[in-house]
Amino acid sequence: MSGDEVAAIQALEQFVLYTGIRPTDEQYQQAAAFARAG
Repeated sequence: MSGDEVAAIQALEQFVLYTGIRPTDEQYQQAAAFARAG
């Protein structure tokens, strides 16, 4: 597992804790790709 993957998972869980909404896997993958392209 790379550092990028860990950061994306942490961001996902923070989003869920803050909003109470869990994005779909497709949304998560798109957000992670966007962050990596940075």
